[in-house]
Amino acid sequence: MAHLPVPESGCAYIATLAPAAIGFVGYSIFAGDDLTQRWYQTLPRRECAAKTLKASALTDFLSISPLGYASFLVHRAADHCPCNKKLAMNAYGLNLLLLLAKNYATKNQNKCHLAGTSTLAAILAIATAVGFYKADKTAGLLMAPYAVWTSFQAYNSLQKDV
Repeated sequence: MAHLPVPESGCAYIATLAPAAIGFVGYSIFAGDDLTQRWYQTLPRRECAAKTLKASALTDFLSISPLGYASFLVHRAADHCPCNKKLAMNAYGLNLLLLLAKNYATKNQNKCHLAGTSTLAAILAIATAVGFYKADKTAGLLMAPYAVWTSFQAYNSLQKDV
């Protein structure tokens, strides 16, 4: 594994903190909210879906944490990359905003808003993963678990009867 110079490793750590903090906030919001947890358990979902809101929020946290380092790799690779870095980085920022919007929709117990933001987040996560992969292969692979998880969440949120 190649080591980053000290100034770059500091930037990588800072870039990782933003999505990890958003994921942690999402988990901490729902950890003690019994009313929202009970509402979440009434939603129809597949057998393999997260049974509790805490498990879903923890999986959100684990899947979004590597995105900061992936964005750092894309930013660093921009000098020798013919692809459009700005588009991929803007899509990454929108992904973070949509994660906050999903937390808001869940907290307000709004199924329609949750389905819409989950679907939009899944489409945007896939597009971001492709953009990141074009800029830096490792960054695209780091984005893949988040794209798969958000796609799975969107699929579950659109289920009427399971």
